[in-house]
Amino acid sequence: MKKIIAKFKSNCHETGKVINKGEVMLYNYDTRKCYCMTSKKAEDYHEAESIKGYCDAQENAYFEQFENNSYYNF
Repeated sequence: MKKIIAKFKSNCHETGKVINKGEVMLYNYDTRKCYCMTSKKAEDYHEAESIKGYCDAQENAYFEQFENNSYYNF
């Protein structure tokens, strides 16, 4: 699933709301279904993105400690 800008008018598969051309929406390329940003799928998408961002930040902070310490004394 990916966040994209609507190229034409469509309806949310979950809520039935109209998604106008130019609005941000979620699109599932596997099922070819679109979802408005107020749907449950959008909430789940935002939650997953925030968790992914948190995990990436923790991982980067962990590995930065090794980059900052020089093990080689030339």
